[in-house]
Amino acid sequence: MLFSIKLKDNLYTICYAASIAERLFFDVKSLDGNWRNLKHTELKPLFRIYAGKAMNLLVYEKLNIADYTFDSDNNENLWIRPGTNIGAGFVFKGGDLVKVLPDQDYFNAPVIKKHLTVPEDKALIEKYELVNMWGADDLKERLIRYFEKGINRDDLKFEVFPGLWNDREELRPLTCRLPVPLR
Repeated sequence: MLFSIKLKDNLYTICYAASIAERLFFDVKSLDGNWRNLKHTELKPLFRIYAGKAMNLLVYEKLNIADYTFDSDNNENLWIRPGTNIGAGFVFKGGDLVKVLPDQDYFNAPVIKKHLTVPEDKALIEKYELVNMWGADDLKERLIRYFEKGINRDDLKFEVFPGLWNDREELRPLTCRLPVPLR
């Protein structure tokens, strides 16, 4: 199912519900949420995440764009499962690259690469999303920042993988994906 997502007045995008919790967002925007002339070939994936039910708050309307199907054969199903930090500091540190198979949760997913690190695994860390669920507000902030400034990142990675990016101060305030003192 495809949905029109209202990010704010005069800014809409499209989301595909790939499964109950998995959402695929596209690099396409509209000023009025009118997608009548959009062809399925114009839908280029931007990122794919796990989203909670609160994401439904952003749904503007269900779309009927002919011929769009999610190409699950070309979907790698690779995600980053963050490690738990059992000490002082942020709750998650580092992570493993895992392959989440259909009908499987990410806790039991097979590990493709253990202990991703910066700078050695920077490309993988930037390419794949964390398995952590997204809510409506943090997702909306990420998409607005992308469409207005061209920056497509999960700010949670600043804490999970310290040293991944060096422009934290220039991006402040960061999205609400991070707790207030870290934004």
